[in-house]
Amino acid sequence: MVDSNFESYYASKLDPYCNSKDCIVSLKKHNIPVLLVLSKHTAQVKALWNFQGLDYLPLEWYPHAVTWPKALPFGEKLPGFDEGFIYPLNASSILPPLTLGVTPGEIVLDGASAPGGKTLVLWQQMMNEGLLVANDMSYVRLMRQKNLMNARGIENVVFESQPLETLYKKYPETFDAILLDAPCSSEKHVLAKPEELTKWTPQRIKNLAKRQIQLFDGAIKALRIGGRIVYSTCALLADENEDIVSNILAMHPELQLESWELDDVPGMQGFEVIGNSFDPKNVRRILPHIEKHMDPMFIAKFVKN
Repeated sequence: MVDSNFESYYASKLDPYCNSKDCIVSLKKHNIPVLLVLSKHTAQVKALWNFQGLDYLPLEWYPHAVTWPKALPFGEKLPGFDEGFIYPLNASSILPPLTLGVTPGEIVLDGASAPGGKTLVLWQQMMNEGLLVANDMSYVRLMRQKNLMNARGIENVVFESQPLETLYKKYPETFDAILLDAPCSSEKHVLAKPEELTKWTPQRIKNLAKRQIQLFDGAIKALRIGGRIVYSTCALLADENEDIVSNILAMHPELQLESWELDDVPGMQGFEVIGNSFDPKNVRRILPHIEKHMDPMFIAKFVKN
């Protein structure tokens, strides 16, 4: 049962852009994860799955992730999981690090890295060359991520547990690329836990929006001139997405919103919010009632001039 205050608030905010009822219904559905396969273990996973008669079907837009094999009921043990060859995550989570477009040899920051799926996508792109810094404010979550990475033989990763707002003091204008997958409302999480829904208020969204701006302000001080930064959330409302982008561009004239380049991936353009100063075609959205089996995601990419 969805709280009436929650539903009415989201209807008022979403209905100008999409059908809020369909969206909320989709949020309550469980999506089967895709499986990120570490490229150094692709041949082994294919062999293990072939031996057990399981289909190995990569995503059309990202060859290092495969769909859950049809012949294996969801929840049963996957060949290669215990060995650390694969990592389950929602397909939406692949898009922000993919958009960042890192290359071997770069210095890269994952600014809010735990639990680690997006960090693994970045590491795959870097092909074990360069330096990847995984930072998360939660030391406990970061240590879980570190153990996960170590168990998979992941190298060239430095782990930091510092406030992103002040990380630039240790790494001033250092990074070629930064991923900021910001803390957000995460409505899917709220709806999945009744205790979270009872605590929800519109003020929570306002508080998170302020926090997102603070995190971004700190992150760009660690970004070198000419570097790029991706801002993403799993929130639905423009308050934490398009409005944040508009505020960032107003506050930071050195930043340019980069046009969307990944035309072969899922998603749609951003909401056309009255008063915002940028082309909504230059940001990307995943809406769960449109992209089946994918969780919400918003993505914007900036270049520091």
